[in-house]
Amino acid sequence: MNKHMGDKKPVINLRINYKDVFSVKGLYKMVHFWLVENGYCNDSNDKWIEKLFVERVSNNGMKEMWMWWRTDKSTDSMFKFYFNVDFHFLGITTTEIMYEGKKFKSNSGEIDLEFFTFIEFDPSGKWDDHFILSNSLVKNWWRNKAYKDQFDKKAEELYKDAYRLHSAISQYLDLKAFLHEYQGKPFHPKKGPTA
Repeated sequence: MNKHMGDKKPVINLRINYKDVFSVKGLYKMVHFWLVENGYCNDSNDKWIEKLFVERVSNNGMKEMWMWWRTDKSTDSMFKFYFNVDFHFLGITTTEIMYEGKKFKSNSGEIDLEFFTFIEFDPSGKWDDHFILSNSLVKNWWRNKAYKDQFDKKAEELYKDAYRLHSAISQYLDLKAFLHEYQGKPFHPKKGPTA
């Protein structure tokens, strides 16, 4: 029986709130693709990342949906990253938009998207069985002194990943972003005259 209780430390929490026309399916695919590309899940285990899906349809046909994704990535034997993504869609309706003379089905409404990131030291629990390192004082000293630089580097890596996903989603939704991550076309076409 594994009695290991992981010691997860929060790294950063980010939020995106957007209210306009967008594609629920397109956003879902883009976030999933980013997580796969960055090693937080793969196509074979992606059915296990969705821990919650709730959909409520009102009398007027508007939808409200919640999705919770829980992903992780082992960086080495001493550290593990956790990347939680919570989607909350509000007042979602189906609509049509015109793009380059063609009609496309889309969605209209509001999205509230949150990322919660954590880093875990000794995810396998090897230190819990060690006769010296299982002592909490010794374990804390090693984690806070001897492994501090490694811990800080790993936390910074996870911090950058969170901002990269935040930037990719912002670019997809055509919001102001700090980093340029998403390489596909934005959902909204460019405004202004065409050549």
